[in-house]
Amino acid sequence: MLRLLKYKPRNRRRDPGREERIKPLLAIALLVLILVPLSYFMERESKQGGPVAKSYRFSPPEAAALQKEPAQAPKPLKEPAQAAKRERPPLKLKEGKLKKGESIIVAMKRSGASHREAFHVSKAAASLLDLRRLRPGTLYRLYVDAEGKLRRFECLPRVYERLIVKRDEGGFYSRWEVSPLETRVYVLRGELKSSIIEDICDMGEAPSLAVRYVDALAWSVDFFRDPRKRDTFGMVYEKRFLNGKFVEYGPLLAVFYRGKTVNQEGYYYTPRKGPDGFYDLKGRSLRKAFLKAPLKFTRISSRYSRRRFHPILGVYRPHLAVDYAASRGTPVHAVGDGVVVFKGRNGGYGKMVALRHSTGYRTYYGHLSRYGRIRVGRRVAQGQVIGYVGRTGHATGPHLDYRVKLGRRFLNPLRLKIPAGPPLPAESRPGFEDAVARLRTRLLNAALGTEELDSRSVAALLNKPSGS
Repeated sequence: MLRLLKYKPRNRRRDPGREERIKPLLAIALLVLILVPLSYFMERESKQGGPVAKSYRFSPPEAAALQKEPAQAPKPLKEPAQAAKRERPPLKLKEGKLKKGESIIVAMKRSGASHREAFHVSKAAASLLDLRRLRPGTLYRLYVDAEGKLRRFECLPRVYERLIVKRDEGGFYSRWEVSPLETRVYVLRGELKSSIIEDICDMGEAPSLAVRYVDALAWSVDFFRDPRKRDTFGMVYEKRFLNGKFVEYGPLLAVFYRGKTVNQEGYYYTPRKGPDGFYDLKGRSLRKAFLKAPLKFTRISSRYSRRRFHPILGVYRPHLAVDYAASRGTPVHAVGDGVVVFKGRNGGYGKMVALRHSTGYRTYYGHLSRYGRIRVGRRVAQGQVIGYVGRTGHATGPHLDYRVKLGRRFLNPLRLKIPAGPPLPAESRPGFEDAVARLRTRLLNAALGTEELDSRSVAALLNKPSGS
């Protein structure tokens, strides 16, 4: 070994041919030291194999069993009972509805699924539907095999929408199905007899349609004081059907109201530039800076006055507000976009909310029972719920005290001149007028029975994409 390491004692005589004989031996030893570990690692890598690609193909147990067994000719079954044994048994259906305040995982466990299965279903469906936002009453179905394992999960957020989660050997996989809907256009016209809600319901439609009609005209018609008996109202709207059964209402295409105190009609239009919405015949937007009233479907119990007898204090004093009588808990809406500048108790006004608007106006909402989800300094949108009707402070009954202030002076909310919204762009006016003219002609022909309306043609007239 000392010789291999070229150890040379000083007192020994140097052999010149010894180095030439040792060099081949050193080369051989070095080659062995390199090849032996390399062959070991190559053999270990060959035993482990390469990377395995993930496959999401469903392989039933029968197919896996055939792959393990050697290839043989299929043997004919002697008895029909043997064929029945190989058939997969039918799955058991368990159906339920989501309860209020209940999560889908809890609902599935209540129907017999395990916590692990419910968790995997929610994970598989996360990319298509957030199961945490399902509404109470949502229908769901569980399909369980003979061993009690969950094989299929179905959830129906709507009648025509279905989420399906299947289980196979590779795990849980989800897909989303939407059934095609048939869209039809209807024209409703009637005379006011009692109220918009009751009259529309008497004509066979749902209250939700009446609410949408009122919302479309909320900036132009005050449904507390403007309506009179024998006023005419109407709308053009879509209804959607699945297999001939009504499912839901589509968008409103046109609305009109003709009465003794107000005349208004609007057509839904989507310009190339600018916001979509309802516009009148002159291209002016029906949407304005303020709503006509902060409540829906109620009555005025006390008007704006410079001298009114206070029912509690027993003295005459100015009443610079409009009182809207309503049941306790009725939602109160912000009449316009603004910022919350006050939220709290204010003497005889009880619980109050004050908003500052960009137009220089301030609006006040008093006698609230509780507040909406608002904070001082935060912005609120027009129509957002800022509180609920109550009788806090000096109040003989539940009502809303609504005030409007410009500068240092309180104004009469019922006579307020509300700034109009942005009109149609000049380049969109010719197209809008042509579409409205053709639509009015088709509506007249439909009323006379000479033409039938269909959703695609009416939607095309209003430059609005059709379809379900």
